[in-house]
Amino acid sequence: MPRRAPSWCRRVPPLPRPSDAVLDRLWVDFAEVLPAAAIFARLASWYAADHVAFRTVARPGSGLPLFASVFERRGWRHHEEPVLAADHVRTVQLVRAGFPRIVIAELDAAGLPADARAAVARLPADAPPPDDELALAAWCKAPLPPSAADLELLDRAAPFAAWLLAFGRRVHHFGVAVADIDEWVVRLQALGVDFAGAVEGAPAAPLRRALSTAADVDVRLRDGSVRRRGGCHLELTERAPGFDAVALAGAVPCVVRDGLRRHARVAAALNVDLGYGGLRVPVVSENVSLGGMFLQLADHDAPEAHTALQLTIELPAGSIEALATVIYRVPGRGVGVEFQWWDDEEHAGRRALAAHLRSLS
Repeated sequence: MPRRAPSWCRRVPPLPRPSDAVLDRLWVDFAEVLPAAAIFARLASWYAADHVAFRTVARPGSGLPLFASVFERRGWRHHEEPVLAADHVRTVQLVRAGFPRIVIAELDAAGLPADARAAVARLPADAPPPDDELALAAWCKAPLPPSAADLELLDRAAPFAAWLLAFGRRVHHFGVAVADIDEWVVRLQALGVDFAGAVEGAPAAPLRRALSTAADVDVRLRDGSVRRRGGCHLELTERAPGFDAVALAGAVPCVVRDGLRRHARVAAALNVDLGYGGLRVPVVSENVSLGGMFLQLADHDAPEAHTALQLTIELPAGSIEALATVIYRVPGRGVGVEFQWWDDEEHAGRRALAAHLRSLS
């Protein structure tokens, strides 16, 4: 039986930052079927997506050109020419400053055995990608149900193509940026997350990676039966400072403390006047750090993710003003928010909050 995420992380997980509406929707769908992603997001609270990986197959009207066009019109650009990898697969990366890279792997079925080529040819045609963001996220889903015979054939002859037959345009894996990959592996393993092998890359390597084992999900076949198959993965990615600076230009680093967050989070009940959309709501914080805070809110008062906020925070030495953004909602509890001052150490409000946090330690 596949492991379930702990009960505390089976709510909608916090989103990666920075944010893109389509990728955010795909992350939520991804974390619903992959406990490792939900567990990671709940531990990290604030973190950056490094890359999002898709799979496709070369054929007229589809393949790399189709997938690349989806993200090119959303501001991504080609970082490099397609690179031929093993097993008749080529990959391409698209980049956009401040956002995760898009990695697309394309199968060239021409070198497969004849019966495998025929099975690949029976893959459902890709529908044109819609412009609407919600519809586009829904476009990145599983194809029509495959036949058991085709799936078994491709499992033997071309596992990459078998994955496509079962999961189509779904995200193959999300890569999340971490500052200490060894620490993260230990933390996640303690919560039941399994990894497919050891961390790739020596401690001093410019790029280190660890891939979770695939989540088992139900795949409905054409005859109505259901098979459980390994689907998507979570990849932890640790990059040395400056490594691949073009692709990471403007990206927000992972927020780390003791291998988890950059700013220590302190339990603190502070009175906060929350303003958004013309409303003012008095709330109380559950915890706070220099990066953000969690505000206790009833569901009917809780703003949606990405909402801009104006906060007046009452400290013993006087009130401070802060602009913030909602990063995630926890139904029945409240919202996690990120201060826009982030690492501006000269911001008066940040200095006052830092002094207050020091007084609590």
